[in-house]
Amino acid sequence: MVAASKQDVDSAEDVHKPVLRKDSPSILALGKLFPQNKTLDHTVRFLSQVRGTDKTLMVVQYISKIFVWYFLKRGRDSTAQRIKNLSGPISDFRILLRYYGLLPLIQWMQYVDNTPSPSPLLLTIDRIQNICNLIYYPLEHIYWLGAHEVIPISMEKTNKIAIWSCRFWAAYVVLQFVHLAEEYRLYKTRREAIVAQIKAADTKAKETGEPVDKTEYKKELAALKAEKKGIVINTVINTGYLPLTVHWSLEKSSFPDVGVGLFGGVAALAQFYSMASDSIKNSTSNHDRKDRDVGEEPLYDPRSLQYLEPTQTSLQCSVCCEYFTEPVSAPCGHTFCRNCIVQALEVRSGCPLCRTTIDPSSLYEVIALSRICDELPVYCPHKALGCNHTCQRIQIGQHLKDDCVYIGTLCRVEECRKKLLKKDLSEHMESCPYKRVDCLMCNTKVQKSQLSEHHKTCPAESVTCPHCETTRTRLRHMEHIKECPRQIIPCSLSEFGCPWTGPRLELEATHIPQCPYEAIRGFLEISKTKMEALEQENKQLRGMFHDIRPQVQQLRDQVGELAESVQLITQQEQQQAANGGGAGAYGGAIGMYGYMDNMYQHQGSQHQPMVSRNDSYDMVLAGDGIVDNENEMRIMNRNNSLGAESMVSNSGGVAVDAHELLISENERIKSEIETLTAGLASLESKQNMAIMTESMRMQEEVQSLRAVCHGLRMQMHYLLLEQQNRHHPPPGPPPPGSPAGGNNKSGGNGGAGGPVGSAPGGGRPLSTSGPLRPRFADGLGRQETKL
Repeated sequence: MVAASKQDVDSAEDVHKPVLRKDSPSILALGKLFPQNKTLDHTVRFLSQVRGTDKTLMVVQYISKIFVWYFLKRGRDSTAQRIKNLSGPISDFRILLRYYGLLPLIQWMQYVDNTPSPSPLLLTIDRIQNICNLIYYPLEHIYWLGAHEVIPISMEKTNKIAIWSCRFWAAYVVLQFVHLAEEYRLYKTRREAIVAQIKAADTKAKETGEPVDKTEYKKELAALKAEKKGIVINTVINTGYLPLTVHWSLEKSSFPDVGVGLFGGVAALAQFYSMASDSIKNSTSNHDRKDRDVGEEPLYDPRSLQYLEPTQTSLQCSVCCEYFTEPVSAPCGHTFCRNCIVQALEVRSGCPLCRTTIDPSSLYEVIALSRICDELPVYCPHKALGCNHTCQRIQIGQHLKDDCVYIGTLCRVEECRKKLLKKDLSEHMESCPYKRVDCLMCNTKVQKSQLSEHHKTCPAESVTCPHCETTRTRLRHMEHIKECPRQIIPCSLSEFGCPWTGPRLELEATHIPQCPYEAIRGFLEISKTKMEALEQENKQLRGMFHDIRPQVQQLRDQVGELAESVQLITQQEQQQAANGGGAGAYGGAIGMYGYMDNMYQHQGSQHQPMVSRNDSYDMVLAGDGIVDNENEMRIMNRNNSLGAESMVSNSGGVAVDAHELLISENERIKSEIETLTAGLASLESKQNMAIMTESMRMQEEVQSLRAVCHGLRMQMHYLLLEQQNRHHPPPGPPPPGSPAGGNNKSGGNGGAGGPVGSAPGGGRPLSTSGPLRPRFADGLGRQETKL
């Protein structure tokens, strides 16, 4: 008992001790820049849930369709396309969030079949809706996988799967309307029953004269009101869904996207509002419960109470050795406190005294013993703090709740919530810096700590004009200062250069008639209007400049690549000329023009050169003053770099300079492309001429080699015949009429025939019968090279 009292003294002392926290200033304490508020807590809690994230993205997805329609109508196609590109990733992310949606669906099916339904119709509808969802969810996921080519399904089958999934969704929505109608009928029935009960209770109260407690009735009516609100919200949600399900269930539908955005946005906002309200309600109740747990200490611990009379062993629990609290008896006959025996049975399932096995369900309350212990006189648990109240133990809870001023509590101001004793609450409330008080001037409620700052801006506070020294309220002073006759103001034409400043009353009276700028006011205003128009045009041109700048940079890069390619081809041509061959240069020219063809096709209609290739050929072939390609490319690179530097340096100039810079830059790039095209045409003609010259020279050399080879062959043939005639003389002439006779006109050497001899060295004999036939039909001895 003494130890418990000492703890109470220590806790009371801790309450009175001020909590001092010294924080060293630090630039890293960024959290202090953001005040703590419940809205952020609700938002984080809501978005941390899967359903909260899904509904938030759903709102963005459908509302974006309305913005796309709006920007398309205004002609801002690029902005509309960027917003439209956001819809695809959001839809994919929502599908992934709901990919395990079958698990809660199965759990809901178990709940429907194992929980009694208010009506048979609702049970039937719930079961049919579960079947529709059981088919709809897998079809939707298979469609998504097929559309993203995760599973091999043709596009036609994918579209059919999507249509059928939406048809089952449409069936669910139609059934939901029947479900809501039945729920509304049951709601009306329950409400009429509660109203009838309230009327009956009022009639009975009038007859008996006893007041009626309507707390339970009010709770039931509040629950019915929340149920009606839920029915209305679900009706709005399904009304938004119905046109979408019908639209997506048809193979051909003319429903516009803006209609999808409107109806889907209504459904999404209704779902978002419903879930956000539930989240805020739950978080608020948890927050209040937490505040009660932190701020309101437990009323008392029955085992720590101090009794006026000595302890009687017959009323003591055998486990805690204190007076019984909620005494219960076991089948074995022993009695314990309820909490004591429950904790003991958790360790060992037997009686602590006789070890008899005890079933917790067999324990029964000893009412007579409980009443005896509750009637024992006790001191207040806060006796050590100064409370000398004594009462029966059963009354100590009511005393601590209503009468004891030494119990801990919280400040009633929401922003403060300081923990203190109840006896100090009234004094604290008088000096609480967060308490809201009324301003005596404007009757506005402000925090007491901010009252002095409020007086500096209070609209009802008296303020003296520093110019005319008249006094009025701050609200009227703000209007007076705009027309105070003694306020020092500049001339109305000061924006055009007038340096005059003086009291307002002298402006119209003396200065305006003498102001040199007044005579040209009309001209200055017209100039100002034109200047504003030019500034607006400048902004537009700057926007155009930033849009065209990447294209110009792309062209500049392409010109640089072409310059490098031409330079490489020129080097190859020089090397080929030094080596005496033209095939490499010809291949380089062909590769260069293949690259140019690809480049022109890539550029399209936006970056086509001003001169075609054939025209450039004519231009180059017609002129005699074609410059060297390498020098041309050096000049072009230098112009390119100078143009880039001038473009960068003048990017912050006025609108006219920027516009002229863009035009000149485009003309310069066009002229460089024309020059480059002409240079390439000249290079191609040079390469063709070199190739033709080289081909003719090589053809002549081949012909001469063929003639030499033919002469050598004829000489060899002559030598062989001469050697053969030397070793084997020819026979006599054949008789007339023989096949070998007759005129033999074989050639100038007169080789008419001869006996069969042997080849030199004892080889195969050579036949000399008949004339020698030429090797080729033309008799010239040519031998064509076969490739």
